[in-house]
Amino acid sequence: MFAIVVAISSAIAVVCRDEELEERLGFAVRTMEVLFGREVYARLRRKDHPFQRDVKDLWKSVPEEGVRHVMSYVDTAPEDATKPTLLLLHGMPGGIIDWEPFVRHFGREYRLLVPQLPDFHFSRTSGHFWHSNEERAALVTAFAAALGVNRVHALVCHSGGNPVALALIEERALDVGSLVMITPPGFQWISSAQRQQAVRMCRTASSRFRRLLFLFLFTDYVMRLFGVRETLVRNTTRDQFFGMSFLAVFSFDERVFRRRYQALKDRKLPVLFVMAEKDGLFPQWKFLKTLEWMGVAEDDRRVFTEVDANGKRSPRTEASD
Repeated sequence: MFAIVVAISSAIAVVCRDEELEERLGFAVRTMEVLFGREVYARLRRKDHPFQRDVKDLWKSVPEEGVRHVMSYVDTAPEDATKPTLLLLHGMPGGIIDWEPFVRHFGREYRLLVPQLPDFHFSRTSGHFWHSNEERAALVTAFAAALGVNRVHALVCHSGGNPVALALIEERALDVGSLVMITPPGFQWISSAQRQQAVRMCRTASSRFRRLLFLFLFTDYVMRLFGVRETLVRNTTRDQFFGMSFLAVFSFDERVFRRRYQALKDRKLPVLFVMAEKDGLFPQWKFLKTLEWMGVAEDDRRVFTEVDANGKRSPRTEASD
């Protein structure tokens, strides 16, 4: 009984209801069922997948036709296909509300598509979707196709949304005109042991018989004891936290990252790269390493600064090609 009470109390989180979200954004929040991932899941189950020895049969139960997901989204101009289209991908943890200033400022002039990507709740209820970039890119592609969109003038991504964009660009799943990368996560080395542990946690969380134990073990109180609910994830729900964890475990592979940055370089897309000088999560050298992988030499960079060391606006330089 105590475990049930603790589990229920720890699941309470402050979230925006659709009505509140609509009021803050100034646009309707819609829902749509998307069927996605048939080809992607077939590829993930192949023996030659780089993570196959770790994930084994994790995607074995995926239906042959793919996975269905009911997703929330904002479309600021559903009846006007003539407006330039911008696709906004939030990070993890994150959601539609992260784009509030962007939507309020640009929503009337452009057609903004803002999907809510799944957190770990969808993993637990479906028994699938372990937050690899391949899965998330397939979902975004199916989402755009369902709206009849095959070209976006700009793909705007924050944090964990950036690796999804790289997968989309490499696979040419969408015709992308330009890319905005806001604090893209740097490469993280994940060991085989960490991946195997994550797989065990996935199976535990998706089992109805072991879910109560899982919920009890990962209450907010226990997670704070281990220091995993401070700073970055202080105000996130548990499902967002685990979504972020599995995103990191299943998405970061240096070979894949290098290949996808090479694909971005080969496409010669215009890119706006946004980073904070003192980011709370990633050291600056990781951002600079990302620029190096993109093929941007130091002499080719033009830095646009908001203020100087004295708090005064700095003159802006002109950007090159």
